[in-house]
Amino acid sequence: MRGYVNIEAEIERMLRHVRLPRLSNRIGVDIETLMREAFDFDVAYIENLELRGRSILGLLVPERRLVLVEARDLRERQRFTLAHECGHLILDFRNVGAASLFGDAFAQLFSCSATDVDFSSDSASWKKRREILSNKFAAQLLMPADLCIALYKEGLGIENCAQQLGVSNKACAIRLAELGVISRNW
Repeated sequence: MRGYVNIEAEIERMLRHVRLPRLSNRIGVDIETLMREAFDFDVAYIENLELRGRSILGLLVPERRLVLVEARDLRERQRFTLAHECGHLILDFRNVGAASLFGDAFAQLFSCSATDVDFSSDSASWKKRREILSNKFAAQLLMPADLCIALYKEGLGIENCAQQLGVSNKACAIRLAELGVISRNW
């Protein structure tokens, strides 16, 4: 994997080729429609999603043009998971032809568990780094800086800002803190 990835540039490059679908409120990104229509990937929601006996939140299978998402998660978490898997598609699979995370038996699978997508981890392992980059991609895709800041500054607060963008309060607060709008101690 490359040493530096400009996620904003990757999203801008992607948006030059695809129209960004919006939720019914015309604010939040409709990530499921993006995956289905722009990338021609099917999305399936599976209860108790596991790989090798380990619970996972999502799984990208590029060869099958398929994304699996844990059906029992909150809708906001499912949306973030889909955007995260879209990040793997753009950052890992399409750009660098990434090697499988699981060896030859699971070629070109990208799976993510709750610990893999933990925002607070400082682990520098290559897999963790790929997960962190996919999280950043998801955050920037679902919560573009200008829009996220504008919604918050309109006096909506974290909860309403998150609701408008279709993300969790925690994800919105983390994004706002990364943008320097609120303190990291929210």
